[in-house]
Amino acid sequence: MVFLHSGFSQESQSFYASTITEKVYTDLRIALQSKELVHRLNLSRQELKSFPQEIFQFENLQYLVLNENEIEQIPLRSNQLNNLVYLSIKNNKIREIEIPDNCLTQLKELHLDFNQLLEFPELNNELMELTTLSLNYNYITQLPPNQISLSRLQHFNMDANPLRNAEQAFTYSTQLERLSLFRTKLDSIPKNLVFGRILKLVLGDNPIDLKQITASSFPKLEYLDASHCNLYSNTALIPICKLKSLKYLILDDCRIQNLPSEIINLKKLREISLIKNDLKVLPPEFYQLKLKLINLEKNPLNQEQKDLIRKKLPKATIHF
Repeated sequence: MVFLHSGFSQESQSFYASTITEKVYTDLRIALQSKELVHRLNLSRQELKSFPQEIFQFENLQYLVLNENEIEQIPLRSNQLNNLVYLSIKNNKIREIEIPDNCLTQLKELHLDFNQLLEFPELNNELMELTTLSLNYNYITQLPPNQISLSRLQHFNMDANPLRNAEQAFTYSTQLERLSLFRTKLDSIPKNLVFGRILKLVLGDNPIDLKQITASSFPKLEYLDASHCNLYSNTALIPICKLKSLKYLILDDCRIQNLPSEIINLKKLREISLIKNDLKVLPPEFYQLKLKLINLEKNPLNQEQKDLIRKKLPKATIHF
């Protein structure tokens, strides 16, 4: 079930923005007949076994999508594709990618989710300044030291990679707004740093102690996903309750037995998901929140408690 805030979708919508009126070419043969007019090319689901060399002929190409093919290599060349701002090659068989000097110099968004990458892409290109990098569901084990190309990164997704140093993801950019590290073995966050621009943080299914998520380190955090983390202790949730900017909170399958009274501090909270916990009753302070959406599925709440919740929060959409 789709639950939380669609406005924080991890998938960039740049390619399909409703304000764009330029034609999107989906047939390579037709596109080759009007090379200079091709700004947007989508060759997804076309059973491509390799990166089409003809793509290098489109000197004005800005948006390229090659999702759901069987491409194994991307033979990028220097002085090529330098007008490209958006590149998505999801769901292929890419094992490595290296961006040579003076190539993709205008690139802002790179999406390589669901491939077979074993190492982090070679992105040390001084002329390229990525704002979005998405590498979800690959096999990357190590994040490299600071990358010049990532200094302006705003959105960074590394979900389901078996990282040995996931905390490095916090250090690439002071512009970072959205960071997703679901199931990356994250166990710590760099100390003594303020992540003043981060609005969305996904840390689910990691061995991290959530006491490290402090209000002083994340003063503007609006969305937190800490699902599948162990919050069995009665005090484990108290630090989260100090994140006063929070609007969206996901705590699914965290073994929570009780919500602390400090939850009243989350005055901006509008949506909360508590699926598959051990809640039998909610504290009085919970009913003082101005919640719009609550998910309490798979909790041992009896009918009396369910009726009470509906009565106390008549304006909220509630799922049991």
